[in-house]
Amino acid sequence: MLILLIQSQKNGKQAQLQSTGCIAEIVSFRLELMHNIFILAESGYKRWNEEKRGATGNEQYVDDIGFKTKQVMSVIYRSAQKCIIAIVSAFHSHSN
Repeated sequence: MLILLIQSQKNGKQAQLQSTGCIAEIVSFRLELMHNIFILAESGYKRWNEEKRGATGNEQYVDDIGFKTKQVMSVIYRSAQKCIIAIVSAFHSHSN
């Protein structure tokens, strides 16, 4: 009976760790996807500004809407990074 109880607790802990690992993996994948979107948006923003500078002849041209979008994306990206750091640290403390 004691062996079954110990085995049950061990399996429960192992299942809990596996589910936590799956969550961390999903969040990590989402963060990587957000990172790629951020890089694409940033390169698109730079290209847009270069085209506008060339079209207007104004070397100081900065698209305000594009700049605001980039700022918002930076905030979202940093927030996602904080979430993944919190999940990973919780996962490590939970597995110990």
